[in-house]
Amino acid sequence: MTIVKSYAKFASKHPFILFGIIIIITFSAYSGVSNIELEATSFVKMFPQNLEVIRGLHIAEDQFSGSQNMFIVVSIDPSLTSEYSVNDIREPEVARYIYSLQKEVDTLNSITGSTSYVNSVTQKNGRIPPTLNEIKLALNNHPAGRSLVSPDKTTALIMLKLSGDIEGNAKEFMDTLDSTISLISPPPGVRVVATGDPAVSRIFLEMTSKDMKKTTIFSFLGILVVTAIILASLRFSFLPLLSVGLGTFWAFGFIGGMGIKIDSTMAGIVSMIMAIGIDFTIQIVGRYMQEVQGYFGRAREPEEAMRVTLENVILPMTITTFAALIGFQAMRLSQLSFMKGFGVVLSIGVVALMISALTVIPSFILILNKIKEVRL
Repeated sequence: MTIVKSYAKFASKHPFILFGIIIIITFSAYSGVSNIELEATSFVKMFPQNLEVIRGLHIAEDQFSGSQNMFIVVSIDPSLTSEYSVNDIREPEVARYIYSLQKEVDTLNSITGSTSYVNSVTQKNGRIPPTLNEIKLALNNHPAGRSLVSPDKTTALIMLKLSGDIEGNAKEFMDTLDSTISLISPPPGVRVVATGDPAVSRIFLEMTSKDMKKTTIFSFLGILVVTAIILASLRFSFLPLLSVGLGTFWAFGFIGGMGIKIDSTMAGIVSMIMAIGIDFTIQIVGRYMQEVQGYFGRAREPEEAMRVTLENVILPMTITTFAALIGFQAMRLSQLSFMKGFGVVLSIGVVALMISALTVIPSFILILNKIKEVRL
């Protein structure tokens, strides 16, 4: 309790020093936050890598150029139909386009080769048959080539072989692939789209990023409304919002500084951290309001009210934090990697939010009270 009383006395008497400490922590956290990037999560990486099935998958990746599915779909789009449009995906014009497209994508670093029906009809001298009937005849002798053309002859598939696992840089890979595909104009009436595991990963990453922004904004607004109702004061509700915001920023600064990666499975982690941290701020602000309003017998001056407040809330806040940490650290016992990651990030978050509440709230309240125009 001596430590608690010493800090309570220091915080209540030296709010400007506390403010300086807040500034230092915030600037220190900035470099860590700037290092954080949301990355797509490989489903395989969620499991222990020593499992036999996972080891087998890695062998398949090493020996057979990856396990991810990647395709370029070349199809006749009815919405693009005109008098110049092709009617059969096997027409020589389309075959030449697919041939040129394969040559371009095969030059990309992450692609080791591609296969389409054109590989089955291309002659030894690299010449593509000039007529549709010749292409049909050539495909009749190559069942593998025929399997890459849809039964209605409106769609052809280009299968891409990837060089290992590119899940971590799916966005960069897909951006490069899309740019390469756009270099060659398809025949009239033909639409081309790259799809497969990396494409889905990119979309998932983009949607996750948008969702994180939405949930964070909603959380801030929700905190503002709830604290304003609970504390019956709009001006006091902004202090918890500031404390939670800074605490979350510090948490991600520490996370980035420690090199911990935030993946797409943690899309809701910001809202979870903020939900935990708001309890700390309400305890301090609520007790301070009671002290200055004389709820416990007599109204105290701001400095004394803050000292008494901190003396009474630090211990229960510490107990709450340790209880939360026990639960989060228990998640690290899981064999699933994303569960361990959640435990680490949430543990850092709850500690950062507690530190923020114990520094930001006392400092700002007392500094604002020293300004004559503001009375809190």
